Amino acid sequence: MLDSGSPHGRGPRHIKEGVSQGPPTTLSQDYPQGYWLMRRELRQIDARLVDTPRPWPGNSRRIAFSPDIAPQLHGLLVTGYQHGGGSVPAYEAWRASADTGPEADPSLWIITADDYGLTGAAHCWTSAFIRDLVVHPRARRQGLALALLSHAFYQFQLRGEANVDLNVLEDNHAARSLYETSGMRYVLRTTAD
Repeated sequence: MLDSGSPHGRGPRHIKEGVSQGPPTTLSQDYPQGYWLMRRELRQIDARLVDTPRPWPGNSRRIAFSPDIAPQLHGLLVTGYQHGGGSVPAYEAWRASADTGPEADPSLWIITADDYGLTGAAHCWTSAFIRDLVVHPRARRQGLALALLSHAFYQFQLRGEANVDLNVLEDNHAARSLYETSGMRYVLRTTAD
């Protein structure tokens, strides 16, 4: 996933309601690389009836964000993005905004681990925006990414949010397929600056 724009990315506050486009079917060589804003609308229901999130697959379990795991978490993000799909700033810059940035809330991190270390993470912002979503290679193809998304949707639904947004690189077809499967829709295409 890519979040570009201002230093803290383009959250959902800049979106004009009613703007919706489908994904492009083909791209030419000279077509500028871009990214899609995708959105999942959350059901507006009584808080006692909130959807139940997916169970964690395999041996993964949720753990809380703490300064002690920040280096491992940064390493997970780097590993998750090493073959494309996004990027992570150097540790010092990342750490400065991970839990103290303007949209940061350490309780909004969704982090999973197994007996060998961290398996996945969803970095969520207070504006109902998912900044990062990564799964460690050893935990892929087990349903962990869908579970992370499900828990993010659940968390924002409990907070009374109407929807959840994220940005995804246009050519990251695997991530786009995952987000489509989770019920997200395309809202706006933006070219990279």
